[in-house]
Amino acid sequence: MSTKRNRYSAVFNANVDVEAIRGPKTTAELASEHQVHPTLINQWKRQALEKLVNLFEGGGTRAEFDVEAITAPLYEQIGRLKIVFVVISRGDYYRDATVDYEAMSVERNAPRWIRMRKKYRYVGSASGAGPASGAQPAVL
Repeated sequence: MSTKRNRYSAVFNANVDVEAIRGPKTTAELASEHQVHPTLINQWKRQALEKLVNLFEGGGTRAEFDVEAITAPLYEQIGRLKIVFVVISRGDYYRDATVDYEAMSVERNAPRWIRMRKKYRYVGSASGAGPASGAQPAVL
């Protein structure tokens, strides 16, 4: 029969790590107090100390954000939106050059077109020959 693995929360793990690093109690005392295996406490302590060292590496410089790199795309988008607003407010139609409206229309309407072709039992060829040109409709 297998036993269920215990999963400890990060808060519990941190509390045990702090007590182990401070050192007033031995690992065996902490293990019996928190009902955790001593090896697990030693692993947690080693991982915590490694992460602490990495926390203070890097020369103490704070990561600075490049304000220009962040704001430049936002200003470009604002400019595009102003153009769209002006075009729409004049009552003109606006078509974005980056959008393929024909493909979008086909994607949106293809299921409806297929249903109608099946409803009227018409499956035409690619050349466009259909009932209007004298060909017989295909029965599905």
